[in-house]
Amino acid sequence: MSRKEISIFIAALSLLFIMPFNFISSGIILCLVFLIGLLFIFQANQDDFYFLFSLFCISFIFRLLAGIFMYEFGLFTGQGEFIGDGLAYFWNADNMLNIWLLGSRNIEAISSYIKNNYSATGTIGFYDFWNAMILLFSGRMPIAIVYVNILAGLLTIVFVYQITRELCAEKRAARLSAILCAFWPSTFLWSVQNLKEPITTFLICGLILYFIGFLKRPSFYYIFMAYLFGFGLKIFREQFFIIFCLGVVPIGLFFYLLQAKAVKIHILVFLIAIIFAGGYFFFSGEWIVKFQKLSLKSLLDYAYTMRTDRAYGNTAFLQNIDFTNIPSFLMFLPLSLLTIFLAPFPWQLLSPAKILILFEMLFYYALIYFMFKGGLLLFKNRVREAVVLIISIFIISIFLALFEGNIGTIYRHRAMVLPLIFILASIGIEKRRQDIKII
Repeated sequence: MSRKEISIFIAALSLLFIMPFNFISSGIILCLVFLIGLLFIFQANQDDFYFLFSLFCISFIFRLLAGIFMYEFGLFTGQGEFIGDGLAYFWNADNMLNIWLLGSRNIEAISSYIKNNYSATGTIGFYDFWNAMILLFSGRMPIAIVYVNILAGLLTIVFVYQITRELCAEKRAARLSAILCAFWPSTFLWSVQNLKEPITTFLICGLILYFIGFLKRPSFYYIFMAYLFGFGLKIFREQFFIIFCLGVVPIGLFFYLLQAKAVKIHILVFLIAIIFAGGYFFFSGEWIVKFQKLSLKSLLDYAYTMRTDRAYGNTAFLQNIDFTNIPSFLMFLPLSLLTIFLAPFPWQLLSPAKILILFEMLFYYALIYFMFKGGLLLFKNRVREAVVLIISIFIISIFLALFEGNIGTIYRHRAMVLPLIFILASIGIEKRRQDIKII
């Protein structure tokens, strides 16, 4: 390096000592976001590295600009750092951090105090503590939370691309699914706010990717990575972790054994996976007590109570329907699932703001058609891996159908299955365009 270059480097480095800590720390988080994303790209399919790298960089820039704009616009207009639930999560985290800095180290006491005195959402979860940890490191710069969620959204794009390549040899299908995931309006919007959906979607896609990888190439690496993402899902969204343990994993392993050729080896791998999953699921003794008391009737009663609390306002649907017995449940579920997949319907988009959603919904309806087309193609050719994706979409949708009663909330929470829909739809679109090879 020349003397001039060394002087510029020292001058730039010296700025770190005069800049406020919160600006430095949030900048460090932003740099880590970019570098971690690149690390995952380097581990992806190298034959399409330049596409993934370009898409990652473009998506990173657009998300960063959108996140900063929304953050600054909220402050400028006096609405706050975030909007809706994002602001409530931030308040919970900020209050937690205040108590922590005052010297209290009892997590349960902090959680109970915030829930009873400050919580705008009425609940306290790990995501609130997660935000508090980010604020502690960033010097209480709320924009750092957005940076972390942007990273989750970017990595989801990479995972969606990889899952598609695991299922389909056609590179164009993987590219299409990644582009849809990167720039689909609603998923893009949620990823630049302070919401749980980006991280939950990232963990779901990661768990599915490594579970499918395990079914294709059994190894301890895939078991460990699936275990890691499953643990993250357990602490962020425990309900979806239970869904995978009780639904997706057993069905996936069943089809794995059904098509196994080297029976002894595969049974050994199966037993190892069961031991991991079992130890995972019964991580604490409280789960044993809960499932001893669980019954279909108690589950339906609990779902009905939770859904009744959420079915309010002008966008509530199928409210006051008692589905706590089997006949009424069998009538309620198809109608609720239909709403989960297709709402908001065009006639419900009457306000100027909602009309913008109409264009997205029209494209979405087309994707639903191609989702079934792609799912059928995969099920015929790669049933062992395809069933993981299809069952994941189906079970998560059933969960939302049972517990959600508000169309606005459904529109947001559906973002957690949209990347999986993009995968199947992209394969269906490529099949319509040309005959493609399923591997």
